[in-house]
Amino acid sequence: MNIGRHSFYMLAGAAIPLCIALVTIPIYINALGQERYGVLAISWLFLGYFGAADLGLGRAITQRIAKLKPAPAQERATVFWSAMAVNVGLASFGALLFYIVARIFFISGLKVDDILRQELLASLWIIAAAVPVITVSGISMGTLAGREQFGVVSIGSIISNSLGQLLPLFIVLYYTNNLYYLILASFAARVVGLVIFSAKVWQSVLHGCKPVFDRIEAKSMLSFGGWITVSSLIGPLMYIADRFVIGAVLGAVAITIYTVPFSLAQRTMILPTALSNVLFPKLTAEPDLEKSRALSEQASIFVGQSFAVIMLFLICMMTPALQLWLGKAFHMESALIGKIALAGWWINGVANFPFNLIQAKGNPRFTALLHLAELAPYFLILFILSYYFGLAGVVTAFALRCLIDCLILAKRGHGHVRRLIATLALPATLIVVAILLSPYMINWTGALICAFGFAIIGAINAYLNMPAPIKKRVIQLLPDRVIR
Repeated sequence: MNIGRHSFYMLAGAAIPLCIALVTIPIYINALGQERYGVLAISWLFLGYFGAADLGLGRAITQRIAKLKPAPAQERATVFWSAMAVNVGLASFGALLFYIVARIFFISGLKVDDILRQELLASLWIIAAAVPVITVSGISMGTLAGREQFGVVSIGSIISNSLGQLLPLFIVLYYTNNLYYLILASFAARVVGLVIFSAKVWQSVLHGCKPVFDRIEAKSMLSFGGWITVSSLIGPLMYIADRFVIGAVLGAVAITIYTVPFSLAQRTMILPTALSNVLFPKLTAEPDLEKSRALSEQASIFVGQSFAVIMLFLICMMTPALQLWLGKAFHMESALIGKIALAGWWINGVANFPFNLIQAKGNPRFTALLHLAELAPYFLILFILSYYFGLAGVVTAFALRCLIDCLILAKRGHGHVRRLIATLALPATLIVVAILLSPYMINWTGALICAFGFAIIGAINAYLNMPAPIKKRVIQLLPDRVIR
């Protein structure tokens, strides 16, 4: 398994749509206005949340397929068909649940103009229909990941996610700004992704095999996937709850002020997510727990150090960059939200690896119960901080939850947490200092000087504290003249 190459595939699959989003978001806001774009963002948020609720079958099938690497092709095909059969009924239930919950929220829980409300209500069936499309795509992607076919996963993600940004924008610019047609275009992009993933699964896993349903196999995946589903539902719920609170209390314009910088910060997760997704099949197949723990901890430290360099640069550049990017739509509070969100996502990137390790070793129950235990305290902190500090309090609650989550997961997954804290103390301190000093980094000159200064310090620290096995591999990749 080539971790570097596969990580590059997954990184490209997220980076290219990110670049497209960076270009298109300001165009969307200027063409739709802040309120209409905020409502569109809420609909995409609902789609992403309920689309992820595949009862954990995507992750479960990745784990199962990875373990069946040397097994006959028919066994892998049986796993796929068993998961798909279960998914048909569950996805239909998920679509119905979405329709009911979203209708209630759009009618009485969202402060929005009546015209926009009617457009949203007319679009509900489209987003509900997208739920089974996305869940089937998740199972297909999980199957391909289990077979380590990350190149296809990357290509399909690039095409689907890019079309998801470009097709609605084309309709906005040349046809209409009616939300019904924009959401329909997003749905079409999801279907394209499903076709790509399904075609490859047929070619590499199903071709020549009988469609067999195995009740025991389905029950096993449901048992494993059921606990993952709790995490898949509760975890994202805590990520998106802030937007629903803002929409209900402050309205759609506030959603745009908050969502744009928060989503921009969230997209930096492409680096840790790419690496953690690639490592998951390897951690699953590795029978030695201590070796798995060592690999996971090395990845956490490596990402924590290297990811901090990127975050430090972005924190320093956030204010002038948003001013240039958004133009007249820029709101000063967005800059502070973006900086704190970057800190939270940095912590979340570190936590990705013990989280994946725990699930790879067949214990999704722990991550599920952890998210359940965090839910009530998080909502309490969210409401308290939002009441006293507004949008800044909302994003601070998110960052605090990420920190608690990371510490607990590292303790459970790696068996200890002190080494992780010791090696990441300096980058964490640099990030806090950068946020505190960032109000003085308003113009490009000062921001660039500080950004490069913090990033250089972070890069030196990252190299000096890089885990020895990873440092050795990095040195091997360097040309001889650079080493000399």
